[in-house]
Amino acid sequence: MKKLMIVAAAALCAAVMADGIESANTVGYQEIPTPQGASMRCSTFRTVLATSYPLSEITVTGSDGIGDVVAQAISSEGVWDGEYYYLTEDGWGCTTGWYKDPFGSEAADDVVLPQGTALYITSANNDITLIVAGEVAKGDVTVPFAQGSGQIGNCTPVAVDLNDVTVEGSDGIGDVVAQAISSDGVWDGEYYYLTEDGWGCTTGWYKDPFGTEAADDVTLAPGESLFVTSANNDVTFVFPAAIAD
Repeated sequence: MKKLMIVAAAALCAAVMADGIESANTVGYQEIPTPQGASMRCSTFRTVLATSYPLSEITVTGSDGIGDVVAQAISSEGVWDGEYYYLTEDGWGCTTGWYKDPFGSEAADDVVLPQGTALYITSANNDITLIVAGEVAKGDVTVPFAQGSGQIGNCTPVAVDLNDVTVEGSDGIGDVVAQAISSDGVWDGEYYYLTEDGWGCTTGWYKDPFGTEAADDVTLAPGESLFVTSANNDVTFVFPAAIAD
């Protein structure tokens, strides 16, 4: 499990990551690469003293600002419940930020993403970068997930091994399935959460529903996300702490 040592204050250039620090309120900012094509990304920070993140506070570099970056949110029932466009003053003539329409007539100022909720992002440009800032959660991060389908991501500013992500409320017989998506929109991995009492194998993530190949080599970069399907109500994903309790 990787730990966060320092996340530089927002005025600094980058977050510095290593082992072990204890802090009541560590803040900073981070750049999250988003490749051309399709991908899923989430904020690695949260609003100070909250467990959510406003979409309006995610800025984008590398965008033409004319709707070349589109982000979609998906509900727990598998329904697309929001489509947002990143527009800029020099590209589209409106105040730079996220909008609910491609013409800049309705700002997405009221869109708040619960911690760990990811966006399905489509970008026409190479090397788009999302910039996020805020507070680093202290201790393990618990992300509730309702029955159905949706995106969930590594909402910590450090890389996380998938096998260090546990699922509470799962039957452990493949009722929780996570899929990864490549930068060109192709599903490039499917992972099953199995448990010793449910399936008779060591509890963790596997590349097959029978527990024959563990997903030991799967790592989620900061902000990298998965498309998750759960057959159970109210499972909870637990991401390992970036900052020690």
